[in-house]
Amino acid sequence: MRSTLVSVAAVLGMVVAGGGTGALHSAAELPARMLAPAYDTVTVANLHELALALTSYGLDAGGYDGLTVAALAGWGWTPSDRTAVTIWVVRDSFRVVAQDVRVGSAQYEFTSAAGDSSSGVVERSATQPAEPPPTATVTVIRTTSL
Repeated sequence: MRSTLVSVAAVLGMVVAGGGTGALHSAAELPARMLAPAYDTVTVANLHELALALTSYGLDAGGYDGLTVAALAGWGWTPSDRTAVTIWVVRDSFRVVAQDVRVGSAQYEFTSAAGDSSSGVVERSATQPAEPPPTATVTVIRTTSL
């Protein structure tokens, strides 16, 4: 029992001190920071589903010119009410960045190679934003290069 309390105190101390996730702005953020790994697991799973839906859409439509969020629902992906997603599309490739809107969450990304989702991997973004996105939205951006 005593070792469990010491472990919990150590973990709480790391979270309060910012142990890898950034310092707390208030004590109210403590529960959210502790649950952030669970939020990130959901974000990663949703990003895998989105990559598959994007690949299916691209193969069927011959590219991403007419891509909409509604069209992705037809391929089995629906936006999460807690995740901000930005999708960049160009010809037959795409890049996606997603992050849970709750405090302590990390940003993840996926980039395809010529529309082939099996050639990409979901990774934690190398540069993390200081704050999570304010709202859960999905933005599609058509561009000339990724």
